[in-house]
Amino acid sequence: MVVDQSFNIRISGQRLGIHEFDFSVDDSFFSAFEHAQIQVGNVSVHAEMDRKEREFDIRLSLKGWVEQTCVRCLELGRLNIAAEERLFFELHPIDAVEETDDEIIRLPMDILELNLSQPIYEMIALCLPMRFTCETIKQTCDPEMEKLIQGESNEKMDDQDVVDPRWEALKKLK
Repeated sequence: MVVDQSFNIRISGQRLGIHEFDFSVDDSFFSAFEHAQIQVGNVSVHAEMDRKEREFDIRLSLKGWVEQTCVRCLELGRLNIAAEERLFFELHPIDAVEETDDEIIRLPMDILELNLSQPIYEMIALCLPMRFTCETIKQTCDPEMEKLIQGESNEKMDDQDVVDPRWEALKKLK
């Protein structure tokens, strides 16, 4: 992944209190991630950081759309997404950073900036359905592709009606 510096927020030198940041996610953002399941989209992200002495939390909220491929007819469709997430961070001396916790991200006290591109990408990816179909966005699948699918399933059913004569011979052995 190529780190996009435009998703950095400054940690060092920030005054205590609430700070707000706005980011715009587009196709170039998704192309920075290898093997990304999203290639096209337009998402607005608002980040609100509540800075305290040795900790801070960031509230991320996003809204926009991403393009997905229907698993049935292979048509592209725009999926509207919206999500909110809260990330907790603690600042520790370098030797104490190795401790892990599921809910709190520990960072070294001398960190200057924090890049939010990975958490933003993960939030967008979590908005995607496990199986995207045109019905997900209240559209109908491509009729030509539906005909092809129906024709193929009918051929498979016809193939299943023909029984291999070797199996018939084995059935007689009972």
